[in-house]
Amino acid sequence: MAARKSPLFDTATTFGRIMAFLGISGLAGVLAAGLLVPVAAAAGTGASASIQFFEELPAELEREALAQPTKIVASDGSLIATLYEENRQPVTLDQVSRPCATR
Repeated sequence: MAARKSPLFDTATTFGRIMAFLGISGLAGVLAAGLLVPVAAAAGTGASASIQFFEELPAELEREALAQPTKIVASDGSLIATLYEENRQPVTLDQVSRPCATR
């Protein structure tokens, strides 16, 4: 005489099929979660590194002196040449014109 199967695990019944589906779905969920753990760890590490990078930035940027034109003069004081990458002439703030109000 053949052993009688439990209807809980018998895939021939509707309830058995539902239980098999839930079991396989649970196993697939656990496997998918296990595969996503390294991705979540890498994202967390990247977020921590970017936070640390932004915390190490200075509060204010250093202001370097503006490039000035180089003037080559003769022994008598006459100007021979002016060398520059950008021809700047420094001015004070009161020498700068005020912007026009546009409405």
